[in-house]
Amino acid sequence: MSRLVWYFHLLLIIVLLISQHVTTAGRARDRYQRRRERINRRRYGYLSDAAAGGNQPCPVGCGCSGRSVSCSKAGLTTIPTELPDNVERLNLQSNRISLIRRSDFSGLTKLRILQLQNNRIERIEPGSFDELTQLERLRLNRNRITELPDGLFTRQSNLYRLDLSYNRLTFIGKDTLSGAPRLRNLQLDHNDIRCLTESALRGLERLEVLTLNRNNISTLPENAFSRMARLKTLRLADNNFICDCRLAWLSRWLRQQPQLGLHTKCAQPRLLFGSQVAELSSSDFQCSADHHKLYPSACAMAERANCPRKCYCQEDNVRCNQKDLSEVPEDIPTNVQELHLENNKITLIRRGTFRRLTQLRRLFLNGNQISRLEEGAFEGLDNLYSLVLSRNSIRELPRGIFQGLKFLQLLLLDANKLTCIPEDIFHETRNLAILSLYKNEIKSIAETTFAPLRSIQQLTIAGNPFVCDCNLRWLNDFLREHPRLASSDNVCDSPDRMARKKLGEVASRKFRCRDGESEATRNAGRCELYAECPANCKCEGDTVDCSWKRLSSLPKNLPVATRHLKLSDNMIRDVPVNSILKKLKNLQSIDLSNNLIATIEPDSFRENSNLEVLNLSGNKLRSLDPRMLSGLDKLKILQMSNNHLSCLNSDTFQETPNITVLSVSQNQIRCVMEGTFDTLQNLTSLHLDLNPLHCNCHMKWLPPFAVANHQLMRNSQPLCRSPDLLKDTPVVSLQSRHFVCQQDPSMGCQGVPPCCSGDAVSCDHRAFCPKKCECEGSVVRCIGQGLTEVPDHIPVDSTQLFLGQNMIEQLNFTRLNRLRNLKLLDLSHNQLYGLKSNMFANMSNLESLSVSFNKLACVEARAFAGLSKLKVLILQGNDINSLPFGSFDDLSQLTTIGLNQNPIHCDCNVKWLIDFFQRRGLDNGLSLCASPPDLAMKPIYHARPDDFVCTTATQLNHSKCNICSTEPCLNGGTCRTVSYDRFACDCPAGFEGKRCQNRLDACFGSPCHNQAECEVLRFGRYRCRCKIGFSGTHCETNIDDCIGHRCQNNATCLDGVNNYTCNCSPGFTGRYCETRLHYCTDYNPCQNGGECVTDPATGYRCKCVTGWEGRNCDINPDNCRRQTQPCMNGGSCIDGIGSYTCQCRPGYTGRLCERLEMASLIMDVPDAAVNRGVCTHHECLNGGRCIQEGSEYRCQCLAGYEGKKCEKLTQVGFYDDSFARIETSRIYPSGNITMEMATQQRQGLLLYAGNASAYLIMSLFNGYIRFSYSLGVAPGANGYTYVKINDGKFHTVQAIINRETVTLSVDGMAKTISATYVADAVARSVDALSEAIYIGTLPAAKRDDMQSNVNIRETFSFGGCVKRMLVNGKLVNFKLSDPTNRRLIAGCPAFAKPANPCEKPNLCKNRGVCQPRVEQPAGYRCKCRPNFTGRNCEEKACKRLASREYYTDPETGCRSRRKLKIRRCQGTCLRSTGYCCQPKRLRHRMIKFLCPGGRRITKRVTLVRRCGCAPCGRHNLYSYWYHRTRARR
Repeated sequence: MSRLVWYFHLLLIIVLLISQHVTTAGRARDRYQRRRERINRRRYGYLSDAAAGGNQPCPVGCGCSGRSVSCSKAGLTTIPTELPDNVERLNLQSNRISLIRRSDFSGLTKLRILQLQNNRIERIEPGSFDELTQLERLRLNRNRITELPDGLFTRQSNLYRLDLSYNRLTFIGKDTLSGAPRLRNLQLDHNDIRCLTESALRGLERLEVLTLNRNNISTLPENAFSRMARLKTLRLADNNFICDCRLAWLSRWLRQQPQLGLHTKCAQPRLLFGSQVAELSSSDFQCSADHHKLYPSACAMAERANCPRKCYCQEDNVRCNQKDLSEVPEDIPTNVQELHLENNKITLIRRGTFRRLTQLRRLFLNGNQISRLEEGAFEGLDNLYSLVLSRNSIRELPRGIFQGLKFLQLLLLDANKLTCIPEDIFHETRNLAILSLYKNEIKSIAETTFAPLRSIQQLTIAGNPFVCDCNLRWLNDFLREHPRLASSDNVCDSPDRMARKKLGEVASRKFRCRDGESEATRNAGRCELYAECPANCKCEGDTVDCSWKRLSSLPKNLPVATRHLKLSDNMIRDVPVNSILKKLKNLQSIDLSNNLIATIEPDSFRENSNLEVLNLSGNKLRSLDPRMLSGLDKLKILQMSNNHLSCLNSDTFQETPNITVLSVSQNQIRCVMEGTFDTLQNLTSLHLDLNPLHCNCHMKWLPPFAVANHQLMRNSQPLCRSPDLLKDTPVVSLQSRHFVCQQDPSMGCQGVPPCCSGDAVSCDHRAFCPKKCECEGSVVRCIGQGLTEVPDHIPVDSTQLFLGQNMIEQLNFTRLNRLRNLKLLDLSHNQLYGLKSNMFANMSNLESLSVSFNKLACVEARAFAGLSKLKVLILQGNDINSLPFGSFDDLSQLTTIGLNQNPIHCDCNVKWLIDFFQRRGLDNGLSLCASPPDLAMKPIYHARPDDFVCTTATQLNHSKCNICSTEPCLNGGTCRTVSYDRFACDCPAGFEGKRCQNRLDACFGSPCHNQAECEVLRFGRYRCRCKIGFSGTHCETNIDDCIGHRCQNNATCLDGVNNYTCNCSPGFTGRYCETRLHYCTDYNPCQNGGECVTDPATGYRCKCVTGWEGRNCDINPDNCRRQTQPCMNGGSCIDGIGSYTCQCRPGYTGRLCERLEMASLIMDVPDAAVNRGVCTHHECLNGGRCIQEGSEYRCQCLAGYEGKKCEKLTQVGFYDDSFARIETSRIYPSGNITMEMATQQRQGLLLYAGNASAYLIMSLFNGYIRFSYSLGVAPGANGYTYVKINDGKFHTVQAIINRETVTLSVDGMAKTISATYVADAVARSVDALSEAIYIGTLPAAKRDDMQSNVNIRETFSFGGCVKRMLVNGKLVNFKLSDPTNRRLIAGCPAFAKPANPCEKPNLCKNRGVCQPRVEQPAGYRCKCRPNFTGRNCEEKACKRLASREYYTDPETGCRSRRKLKIRRCQGTCLRSTGYCCQPKRLRHRMIKFLCPGGRRITKRVTLVRRCGCAPCGRHNLYSYWYHRTRARR
C-alpha cells in the first residue's frame, strides 16, 4: 500500500514538472515571437507570420503589432497602400490626408476599428467603405468634410459608433446614413448643418447617443426622434432654431423627455430669442401668412428629393444646367431619369461617375469643357437611350466607352475635337438611330466602324477635314447605297484633287492613293493617323529633330511612331497637359534642354510610360512637383541641371523610382530633405554640385550619405555656400557636428516647415517679403505702392496685411487662399468693383476686414462665406446699391460694421438688413437710405420693414451684379452670367462668337480674299464678288494689267491693282518713257564729282576725279591691291578713295605700322596719380578713371569704351533680338567693313546692308559665316567661310567690296564671290548700299521685307560680342541711348578672358597641382598627392589616431592585463586614383592576456605604428602579419 502511495506521489510530481515545463516553454516561445516581431519590424518593416498571416509589409512610418496598425502623426498625405489584409484596427489620426479614394481600403474585409480624426479630409469618394463589411467604429471628426455621398455606409451593417463632429457638413439627406441599422452612437455636433430631412434619421431606432449641437439647424421634421426609444443622450443646443408653428412638436416632446435636449433655445423670431424651447407653450409657436417667405425652410427642396446644391429637382428630373459646376455632383438622386448638366465647366468624366443612376434614360452634357472621358465613364447606365456630348473639347474616345449602352438611340458628339473614331466603338450600340459627328477634326474612318449600326436613321459627319483617299472609298460607296444618310455638306478636304467634292456623289475610282498616300490613313480605326514631319524639322526613321527652330511651343503634329524627340535650343515656355506628347505612346527619349520652360503641368508625361531619357537642362524651372513626372516609372536618365530649382524634398522623385542617372547641378538648391533619394534604389550617378547649399542642421544627413555612396557621387563635389564658416567647403569633408542651426531646428525658413515646403520653394528669408512691401514679424505693409494686384510671395504665416492706397482692381483668389493665419486685412482706398463668392473662404481666422473707399458696386451672396471669426467689417464709401439676402450669415461674431456713405436703395431686397441690424445691435443708424426719394437720408436701423417695397423698374435700375442686363448677346443669343464682370452667350443655331456676332454659313471664316464680298448660295455653297482688279474663285489673283501695256524704249512694266507703271531705262522719262533725255544737259550720269562730256559715238563720257574709275566714275579701285604688303607688322590695309590706310596691331603705330608705340597705357596706376590736379576740373565719361600725368591727364576707360574722355563705345554685346544701326558712307563700288567679334551661337544674323534687291548680308549657319551679295539682279551670289567662329573666342572678320566682288576673310583666310553685274540694274539699285548698316537683327518692318524678298533663314541676332568695328577705316561709336538701336550691352563680360587663379605662387600645398575651374565658385581646384587633402592640399588625408585602452583579442575574447597604446588609420584617400588609407608600418609585441575563468595566456600581437595612403589592390602589411601569426599557431 505504501508503495502505491509512493508511486502515486511520484506520478503527481512528474505531471507537475511536465506542466511547468510546458508553461515555461510557451512563455519562452511567446517572448521569442515578440522579439522576432520587433526585429522584423525594425529591420524589414514586416509583421511576423503569426501576427500578420505571412510576410506582409508594414507601411513606412507606421507601427504594427498583432492585427493593429498605427500610423498616427506620420505626416501622411494619402492612405498607405501596403496594409496587411487581416488588419482589424487601423489608426490614421493626426496626419494630412485630404481625400479618401474608392480604392484606399480595398481588401480590408476584417477591419473593425478605423480612426481618421484630426486630418484634412475634404472629400470622400462614393463606395470608399464598401469593402469594410466588418467595420464597428469609425471616427471622422475634426476634418473638413462638407458633404457625404449617398449610400456611403450601406454595407456597414455592424457599425455602431460614427463620429462626424467638428466638420463642415451642411446637409443630412435621406440616404446619407442609410445602411447602418445598428448605429448606437452618432455625433454630428460642431458642423454647419442647416437641413435635416424627414427621412434622414429613419431606420436608426437603436440610437442611444445623438449630438446635433453647435450647428445651424433652423427647424426639425416633425417627430424626428419618436422612434428612438433607446435614446439616452440628445444635444440640440447652440442652433438657429426658428420657433414657429413647424417646431411646436419639439416643445411638447422635450417636456415629455426632460433629460434630453437640455439648453435648447430659440434664435428667431426676435421676441422669443434666447427662450428655452421646452418652456414655451403651444400658443407661442405661431406662423403668419407670409411666414414662409420671411423664414424659408432650408429643406424645402430636399424634403421632396435629395437634390444636389445649386440644382433643381422635380420628381425624376434633375436640372443642374448653367450652375458653373466644375464636376458632376455626387449626391444626385438614384431615381433620376433625366439629368441636365449642360453649359457648366465640367472638364472630366471619371470612371463610374453615373454608376448608381441605373434608371437614367436621358443625359445632357453639352456645352461644357470636357476634354477627357475615362474608361467606364458611363458604366451602369444600362437604360440610357439619349446621350448628348455636343460642344465640348473631347479629343479621343477610349475603347469601350459606350460598353453596356445597348438601348442607346441618340448620340450627339458634334462640335468637339475628335481626330479619330475607333473601329469597335459602336460594337454594343446596335440600336443607335441618330449619330452626329459634325464639326470635329476627323480625317478618316475605318470601314467597319458603322457596320454594327443596323438601325441608323440619321448620320451627320459634315464639317470634318476628310482625306478622300483609297482608305475612304468605302464611305463614298456607303453613302451612295444609303442616300437618305448623305448630305451636301459631306465634302472632302484633301488631297487637292478631291478638295470640296461631295462624298456619295463622286465616282469610286477617284478615291485612290498616290506615292504612299495610303500610309497616312491606313490605321485610322486604331487612331494611329500618320502625321507629316513638322515644317523646318528633320525626320529620320523614328527620330524627329526640331532643335534650333525658335519654337515657342511644342509642335502640334508629330508622327505617332516617334521614339526620339529633339526639341533643344528653342524658346518653348511650358509643357501643357494636353500637348502632342499624349499621342506619342512609344516615346523613349525627349530633349527639351536650353529652352525657356518655366511650367510643366501635372500629368503632362503620363501617357509616355515608355520614356527612359528626359533632358530638361538649361530651362527656368523653379520647382519640381512629383506630379510633373507622374507616369514615368520607366525613366532612367533625368537631367535638370542649370535651372532655378531651390529645394528637393522626399516626395520629389516618388513617381520615378527607376532613375539611374540624376543631374540637378547648377541650380539654386539650398536645401535637400533627408530621404529625397531613398526611393531611387537603382541610382548609379548623382550630380549635385554647383548649388548654393545651406549647410545647417537640416542637411547633416548629407555627409554620411555622400561617404556611403562615394561611387554614386564620384563625379560631383557639392560645396557649402553658407553659413560663412563653411563657405566653399566640400560637404564630404565635413561631419554631422558641423551642421547646426542658430535657432529652433523644428522651424525651417520663415513661415515654412523645415527644409522644404509646398507653399514656398526657397529657404532664403528675403524671398518671403514681396517687392515694394515691408515685413516686420508677421505684419506685411504694402501701403501706397501703386500696386495693381495682390503681390505674390506673401509669407504664409502673416497675421496682418495692409494693402491700402493702391490701384488694385481685382483680387487674386490663389494668392489670398494661402494666407490662412491672417487676422487683419486692409484693402481700403483701391479700385475694387466687386467681391466674388467665397473670396475669403479660407481665411477662417480673419477678425478685421476693411474694403472701404473702393468702387464696390457688386457684392455676391457668398462673398463673406467662411469668416466665422470676423468681428469688424468696413464697407464704407463705396457704390453699393444692394446686398443679397444672407450676405452676413457666416459672420456669427460680427461686432462692428460700416455701410455708411453708400447709395443703398432701400427696397425689398435689403429689408433683411433691418432685422440683422436690430437683432445684432449693429450700425446704430449710421447707414442711410439713398433712394427711393421718400426714404432718402433715413437710417436703415430705425426704418419699418413695410416701407421697403420693390417695383420692376427699381429692380432693373439697381442690378449691378447682373452684367447681362445690358443685353450684350446678338442675333437672339441668350446671355448667361459667369460672374459680376463676365458673361457668356448661348448662341442659337447658325451663330457663334463671344456675342453670337458671327453667322455660321458658307461665308463663315471669310474665304474671299482682297476685300471681296462673299455671297451665300444654296446647298452650303458661296460665291466671291471681286473688287476691280482681282479675279479667281476666291479673288486671290491680281489681274495682270501689263498685258498690252504702252511702255516704250525698253521700259519695264510694273503691275499694280487695276493699273500699271513704267520703269524707264536710263536716258528716258515720261509716263510711258516716251521722252528721251539729253546726256550732260538734261541728265548727268557721272557720279562722285565726275564731269560729263558729250560724245557723238557713245552719247557721253565721264572725266573722273582722282580715286574713281569706270564709265560713270562709280568704281573705287582697291589701292591696297596695287602694292605688295603695304602695311607692315601684320597691319590691315583699309582701302580709301585714291589712297589707303593701315590699321595696326596692338603695340605698333605709324602710317605703315612701321614702329612700336610707347608702353604708356598701363592699367595698374598708383592711387597718388588719381583724381589730383587737372582731374579736379576734367571728368571722364562712362565710368572712366582720370589719371594725372604731369600737367596733362588721361582717362583710363572701362571695358568697351575708348576716346580721350571715354566717349566712344566700341565694344558691345548682343542678345538674340538686339540690333545696332550704323550710319555710314557708301560701300559701293568699294568699301571695307572690319570687325572683331565672338559668339557661341550656331545661327543668327550678323550684318545687313542694302534693301531687298541690292544687299550685303552676313549670317551664321552651323557656326560658319554665310555671306550673300546682290547688285539688283536675282539671284545673288552666296558663299561660306572656311572657319567656324562659334567657339566663344574673338575672330577678325573683314569684308572688302570691289564692284561686283566681295572678299570675306576670317582670321586671314579669305574667300571671294561675285554678283551678277548688269549696268542698268546696278544703276537702279546701287544707292541702297549707301544706306545704314545693321549689326544683329533688323527692325520689324525691314525684317518682314527681307523675309519676303531675300532667301535668308536667320532673322534673329547672332547673340555675341563685337569688340571693335571699322567701316571704311572709321571706328564705329555705338550709342546705347540712340533710339534706333535695340538692347545693346556695354562691354562683353561673358567673353572676357577669366583670370587664372593658378598663377598665384604656392596656391596648392605639398606639391599639389593647381587646375583652373571657371565653373566652380573658387575658380580653381587642387589635385592633391595621395596622402593629402583639403581645398589647398594642406591636410593629411590619412591620419593616425592614437589612444590608450585595453586590447581584446578577437579570437579568444581575452583582454590585455594593461592598457596599450593602440593606433588606428582613419581618412579618405582619393579612391579614384586607386589609393586607400591603411597601415604602412607595423610593430609586433608579446602581450599578456587575462581570459574568462581566470586563465592567463601570452600572445604575439601586431600593432599599427604608421599610416599612409597606399594602393588599394596591394596586399597590406596588417593583413600579411595577421595571417602569418595564425599560420605559426
